[in-house]
Amino acid sequence: MKKHIYRIILLALCVILALPTAIFAAPVSSQNAGNENYTAWYRPVYSYLYVNSSGGLTRVEYIPGTGVVVEDYDSAFSLKNTRTIELELSKFGGFYAGSSYNFLIEGENNPDDYDGAEVVRVIKYSKTWQRLGQATLRGANTYSPFAFGSLDCAEAKGMLYIRTCHEMYKSSDGYHHQACMTMAVRQSDMAMTYSFYKVSSGGGYVSHSFNQCIVAASNGDLMAADHGDAYPRGIIMSRFTGAAGKETISSNTDRIVVNCVGAVGDNNTGTSLGGLVETSSGYLVAFNQDNQDGSFSTPRNVGVAFANKALTSSSITWLTTKYNTGAGKSYASTPRILKVADNRYMVIWEVMYGSSSTQKIEYIFVDGNGKKLTNAYTQDGMLSDCRPILYNGKATWYVTNGDGQVRFYTVTPMGVYSTRWADTSLSGLRAVNAGKKRVILNWNATEDADCYLIYGQKNNKYRYVGVTTVTYYVDNAALDDQYNFYWVFPCIKDKSTGKMYPGGCPKYVYAKGICPAVKNFTATSVRGGVKLSWSKTDTADGYLVYKKTSSGQYHYLGMYSGTSVTDKKASKTEYNFYWIFAYHKDSKGNIVVGDGSDYKYAKAK
Repeated sequence: MKKHIYRIILLALCVILALPTAIFAAPVSSQNAGNENYTAWYRPVYSYLYVNSSGGLTRVEYIPGTGVVVEDYDSAFSLKNTRTIELELSKFGGFYAGSSYNFLIEGENNPDDYDGAEVVRVIKYSKTWQRLGQATLRGANTYSPFAFGSLDCAEAKGMLYIRTCHEMYKSSDGYHHQACMTMAVRQSDMAMTYSFYKVSSGGGYVSHSFNQCIVAASNGDLMAADHGDAYPRGIIMSRFTGAAGKETISSNTDRIVVNCVGAVGDNNTGTSLGGLVETSSGYLVAFNQDNQDGSFSTPRNVGVAFANKALTSSSITWLTTKYNTGAGKSYASTPRILKVADNRYMVIWEVMYGSSSTQKIEYIFVDGNGKKLTNAYTQDGMLSDCRPILYNGKATWYVTNGDGQVRFYTVTPMGVYSTRWADTSLSGLRAVNAGKKRVILNWNATEDADCYLIYGQKNNKYRYVGVTTVTYYVDNAALDDQYNFYWVFPCIKDKSTGKMYPGGCPKYVYAKGICPAVKNFTATSVRGGVKLSWSKTDTADGYLVYKKTSSGQYHYLGMYSGTSVTDKKASKTEYNFYWIFAYHKDSKGNIVVGDGSDYKYAKAK
């Protein structure tokens, strides 16, 4: 009997664990919430979504200090894989998902105003992110690319068009003035066939240009929209007639569609530009603007400006009027605009209070001339610099808030709103042996989680274990002869549909349904021996005690049902070392040994 128990102990102490290879990935953490909004000038967009070849979504986001993160999600918004691409130059300008290729646009400052310096690099990738080539722009009157503005792209007939901005070479007044900049790249061989970067009095030139948009129109025109503070001062549309698909751009017509008060060159315009779309009858830009009293401190409302295809007429429709100097001074953030159906466009903004988000969004639907089709909807949620795209018939975007979660938001063309927390990251998951066929799991609370799903692998079969709304779970059906593997998934409830969406579990844990190590184990010197005592272990059928002296061999001392015993053969001249193991018996009467205690030692008196 002693030999059999000793063999059990050795097996329990020396087992080699074969771990499963599947580990659930978690999204890369970032914070893009509220980055759609700007008050004076914008910056490059860091966050993007596009529909990938598998029918899911790909998140592309530049995270300073990390690189360009590329994450693929399936149609249920579950993360499938992730990769990171390092920047080749020091400045991120933007990303564009073309029909055949992906493009990253990067830049480099040119502090010496040197014509031979590379200032912009357009890098072509395959749809599986294999690097295929680059186009380079050197000098180009550029001191600092992408400065105090953004970047937007369009494509037509194998040509890529880039509308962005730059600080220019130092002028005679000693300043590096800022303006828009335009490039055209032939995708087949990545030749830069056109670049517009000089100071001009026409040709779509805007200075300062604080935000840029570009669209390849269905009639073959290229359309740009810029937010300017001087030449001109307002939001301007620029039409490059028949240029879509051409290697060079010319024949430009401009029209100011939103005027701004104030002095020429004053960066404060009380206005921001949110996006440009083509409609069947013309073009729409979404914008916000204060009441233009010249103070540039009043709350901003949302409007859309419509211009016909020839840019010979334009009009403004105000979508909100409630943001004013009244209580709270809440205002609308920089809005986004997206076509969601024929002659139906969604304009969406975030409700701001001071410099902070209220975590409320509002959206409204307009027709192709900017006329309101609905009243505004109000929902809990946020925007980011991720421009909404149309995915599975819904306007879709994502937001991160520095907590390791990626929140997807969707709105149907009829205004039905939903949220989805993609692979909400669980943290602090632990598994503890807790007794006969019992394992206790516990973890840290996940923000906004409504419940937690527990899955396990037992006898090499992955299966549902249970569900709980608290941050622990007791598995009373754990295996005691092999390891149980566990995953816990936080679940978020979609308030609009009631559907539950599971997040992600970045790692698994494992334990056996065996007795834990005994507590309060002591060894006390008494006359004629050493007294051992310990606390009762729940579900234990008994206790095995092992011993060795400093000079002796490790050996079995005895099996006990109580919680104390005196070793009357303990040495008085050297220390006696003791170990104790709680055990239970399985359904066949076999002894299943639990975890061992830390050793204790004492001498007999």
